[in-house]
Amino acid sequence: MGIDFRGKGYVRRVKIGKRTVKEGEAVAVWDQYGRHKEIVGPARVRLWWSTIRFLDRHLASAEQYLRVQNRDGTVEHRRGPMALFENPVKHTAVSIENAIQLPDSSSFIVVLRREGTKATPEQSVIQGPLLFFPEPKDSVKPFAWAGHKQPGAAAGSAGSTSVGASDGAAPVSGILSAGGCVLSTRATGSLKLSIEARDSADFSATVVVILYLRITSVKDALEVSDPLRESMSLLRSAVLGALANVRFADRGKSLHHIVREALSASALEESLAAALRQRAACEFVRLDTAAVEPSEVLAKLLRREDELADAKVADELAKMSLAASMARQGQEHELASVQQRNLLKLEAEKHSAHRSQEEYEDRRRLENLKQLRSLGVDLTKYLCTVAEIDVADASRKGWVRL
Repeated sequence: MGIDFRGKGYVRRVKIGKRTVKEGEAVAVWDQYGRHKEIVGPARVRLWWSTIRFLDRHLASAEQYLRVQNRDGTVEHRRGPMALFENPVKHTAVSIENAIQLPDSSSFIVVLRREGTKATPEQSVIQGPLLFFPEPKDSVKPFAWAGHKQPGAAAGSAGSTSVGASDGAAPVSGILSAGGCVLSTRATGSLKLSIEARDSADFSATVVVILYLRITSVKDALEVSDPLRESMSLLRSAVLGALANVRFADRGKSLHHIVREALSASALEESLAAALRQRAACEFVRLDTAAVEPSEVLAKLLRREDELADAKVADELAKMSLAASMARQGQEHELASVQQRNLLKLEAEKHSAHRSQEEYEDRRRLENLKQLRSLGVDLTKYLCTVAEIDVADASRKGWVRL
């Protein structure tokens, strides 16, 4: 018996014997006359010239359903949670499918439903919030917009969205989910587009822009064959028209700044928003400039202008440096002159002070001599005596006063 659960890979032809069918297993048994019997475990099965085959067990959760294709050609959808053993006598195929989750009132799906013998299915729009389980006669129509690759995807199957490389666009995100089957009118989608644009001087550059938009309503979207591709076309025309009136090689501005300034003009945004609403059933949110790549010719021109600008800046810097040097030399010369004048003034002041001191001493001697004469002193003898004393002092000190 073993501990593993057996499936359809276990087939035995038994002449005589028995098998234990564990709980959680089921078998189909054919006797020697070809009569069929299905046994669900736990059970002990006695076999006599019989064929036994264990059955695969399919389990669907509460958010899934079982798609059962019966031998009589009918198809059933059985909602989970439930389990079913796939019996080849009754079923041709059993698959587990996911229900479609519509999280809020802004989520929609389009369902094609065949009623009776009508050749053309009726189209209906289902609005959330809802966990949608399609009936066998239902076909969920995917929104095959801008290169979505799941036009025939089963209901609830997951898938990715992509845009053709020839459009120069990146995958659109945010608007469609569940393999392109669920449309959200509240979510903001982003459309990244690479455009080769030319300016008024016929220089070219590759501009990468990102358009953020929302679907206005599911009714308006169904009236447009492909809102996203139409949005791409309108965006391309608007960008080309806006950049055709500017110059990419404008001095004093970077190429990215020139492009971003042209694409952020209010007139462009207003005209693009009106065109998106009228022709693409989309609401404009904002437009961003992601990158700008100049052509080879434009890049050479911009490099040349940058070199000229750098040379001009270097020349201006040299002139400023020379002017600063000359100003510094002038200041140094002026400082030296001031210092020289101060030194001369100081020497003059010292000389004047010395002369004043000598004049003062001379006047004092003269006054002394006048007083001595008034006292009857012989000035000649006095002066000679003073001179002899001075000479003696000088000879004693080692020098003679002249």
